[in-house]
Amino acid sequence: MVSSAFPVLLDCARAIEDGDLKLADSLLKQIWTLTVYQPNEQQSNVVKYFAEALVRRAYGLHPDFDNFKLQMGSPLDFLYWYIPVEDAIKKAVVGKKRVHLVDFRIPHLYGCLISPYLANLLSVRVSVILPRSLKKIVNVQEEQQYVTVQAKIYGVRLEKLEVVYANSLKEVDASMLDFRRTEDEAVVFFYFFKLCTLLTEAGVMEREMLKLRDIKPDIVIIQEHDANYNHSDFITRFEDSFQYYSHVFRLHLSYKE
Repeated sequence: MVSSAFPVLLDCARAIEDGDLKLADSLLKQIWTLTVYQPNEQQSNVVKYFAEALVRRAYGLHPDFDNFKLQMGSPLDFLYWYIPVEDAIKKAVVGKKRVHLVDFRIPHLYGCLISPYLANLLSVRVSVILPRSLKKIVNVQEEQQYVTVQAKIYGVRLEKLEVVYANSLKEVDASMLDFRRTEDEAVVFFYFFKLCTLLTEAGVMEREMLKLRDIKPDIVIIQEHDANYNHSDFITRFEDSFQYYSHVFRLHLSYKE
C-alpha cells in the first residue's frame, strides 16, 4: 500500500509547489482512499502523516505542537545501537550513586529511559523538558505513575520526576530545574527528535550548546531520525523522508512479529 501511495503523494507535493491546489485536492482524495483499503494500520499512519503535512503546507496550517505523531513503542534505531549506548552510559555512571536523567520527551509515549544499566545505583532523578505548547496537554500525574512503575521494574529508587516547560534548554533557569550535583552524581542528557526543532530559529542551537557547556553533563546522547533528510529542495526532502519512514515502519512491524 505504501508503495502505491508514494507516487500520488509525490505528485501532490509537486502540485502544491506549482500552486495548483485544485490538482492537489484531487490527489489528496486518492491518497485517503488508499489509506482506507489496506490492513496495515501503522503504514497507513505513515501515509496519513505525510498527507496531513502536505495539507498544512498547501494552506499554511500549523499543528498545535511539534511533537512527532508517528509513535513506536521503542524507536527501532535505538534497538540497533542500544548496546553501544548502554556501554557508554555505564562508563559515564561508574562509581556514582546517583544519576540525573534529563530528557525532552513525554515518557509514556516514547518509553522511560530508566533501565537495567542503572540497577546498581541508589537513586535516580528524572527531569523532562517539554515545549511550552504542551503545558495544558501533558498529564504530569500520569507521567509520574508511569516512571515510578518503570523504576520499580528495574529496582531503581526514583528520587523525583520533574516536568518543566521550555522551548530550549537555554530557557530553563535555576528556579525551574536545579542542575547542581553532588560528587557522587552523574548527569545524562538525551536528545531524541529535538535538535531539528532547535535549528529552525537562528542562534538557538548555539545557546543550547553554551548552556550544555555550563552544565557539564557526563554524557549527551543524540538521536535524530530525520537529520539526513533536510535538503533545501522541498520535493527532494519530502521524497527522502517518506522513503525513510516507510522503511522504518516496515522493519518495526517485522520486528514485532
